[in-house]
Amino acid sequence: MQTHLGTAHLLAAILDYPPVMDWLAMTYTPGRNISGLMQMQYQHMSMPPCVVFDMFAQLVQVQAHLSAHRLCHADLNEGRNVMLIVRERDA
Repeated sequence: MQTHLGTAHLLAAILDYPPVMDWLAMTYTPGRNISGLMQMQYQHMSMPPCVVFDMFAQLVQVQAHLSAHRLCHADLNEGRNVMLIVRERDA
C-alpha cells in the first residue's frame, strides 16, 4: 500500500515491463490475494458477510481511484490479481 499525503492508495506501481507484455515487475503489496484467502481460511466454510463487504469496499475504492484517472483494473478474474490489505483495526 502506498501513502501519498496521508491518503492510502490501494495500488501497486508498475516498475518495469518488456516490449512484449508477458510479465510485469510491480511494487510489493503486503497482504493476500482473494484466491489465497479463500484457500487458507474459507475452504470448508462460507465467508462472513463482513469480509465480503470489506473486499467489495476495497475493490470499489480502487476502481473509483482508477476511474478518476481514466484507468481501470482489466483483470479481476478468479481473485489472483486482487490483493487484499490487512487494516490496522483487523490486525
